[in-house]
Amino acid sequence: MIGSTAIYVLVAVSVVALVPWRELAASPAPLALVAGRVLGPRADTALSVIALAATANTVLLLLVASARSVYGMASAGVLPRALGRVGRRATPWVATVAVLSITAALLFVGSLAEVAALTDGAVLASFALVNASLTWLTWRGRTGRGRARAVEFAVSSAAVILCGALLLHVGAWSLGAVAGLGATGILLGWWLAAPAPARGAGTADPGTRTARR
Repeated sequence: MIGSTAIYVLVAVSVVALVPWRELAASPAPLALVAGRVLGPRADTALSVIALAATANTVLLLLVASARSVYGMASAGVLPRALGRVGRRATPWVATVAVLSITAALLFVGSLAEVAALTDGAVLASFALVNASLTWLTWRGRTGRGRARAVEFAVSSAAVILCGALLLHVGAWSLGAVAGLGATGILLGWWLAAPAPARGAGTADPGTRTARR
């Protein structure tokens, strides 16, 4: 984290040193403006190649991480067990195919900007829920003690607040879609966690009916 922060700070300082901040504020693509000043006409090609490589890397990372998350949840019984199947190379191929199919379907939901906003909303909501879980566990005394517990509570609470603040900027449509997906996941988890008789409530077993008679 310290290294990433240092890189961002150095990039910001370099950008401001090359182009006045007023021009950067008025430009719709400030980094492209800076690259144009340094590289000249070759800036567009260079930025396009860098953007394609970064996008491909990000998509691959999210696909792998999402598939592993689905696999872990399926192994824990939160999602259907079928999503926890692995291939000969110990790869959760069913979860990977499911995540890839859902991702491909989202491409037809709207424009690229709307899909990107939905992705941002889903990631921020996931981070907020994870940190909220840590806050709740810390509050209940299920984590460290003393100063470590106070630090965990403060950091996780701050993370929840920051994620919530950023969620306000993803748009109403993205918030609604994320809320719908979250509600669906909660209902699915509750249904899978419920005992088998509770799922089939209202559907009596024929043998039970015969015995009652």
